[in-house]
Amino acid sequence: MAGKTLKTEGEEWNGFALLCSVSVFNRQCRLSFSVLGTIDAAIRNADKRLFDEIGETIGEAIRVVVDFLLGIFTNFFAAFGDFIDGLTRSLGINDSFFSIAVLVIGLLILWGGLRAFLRGSLLGGIVRTVLGLFILSWLMM
Repeated sequence: MAGKTLKTEGEEWNGFALLCSVSVFNRQCRLSFSVLGTIDAAIRNADKRLFDEIGETIGEAIRVVVDFLLGIFTNFFAAFGDFIDGLTRSLGINDSFFSIAVLVIGLLILWGGLRAFLRGSLLGGIVRTVLGLFILSWLMM
């Protein structure tokens, strides 16, 4: 191509000038692609930082909510545990689930006996009251 001339859009080029212009064009393209790659990397890093900050903010908000709920339920269950400890200690019974269940059943039977007395059922009131007292006295022994 060195000795031939090429026509491009009304202009005449010889082969050497064409090779030089292609070489310069390739360097400029590489340079512009390099600059565009750097800009693209900067945009990706900016997007990464943006989404990183958004994710961090959402994570902190979730952590605050979880810590708040954990504090409420921890204090609630601690208060409930202290109540059960005080109740079982004053009654002289174990603080097991079985003991608490028997206590609740005995109190419900005793309440049923009281309601039977208030309704006027003397025999039903006596039976339920004696059964409730028997269960509660057995539990506290």
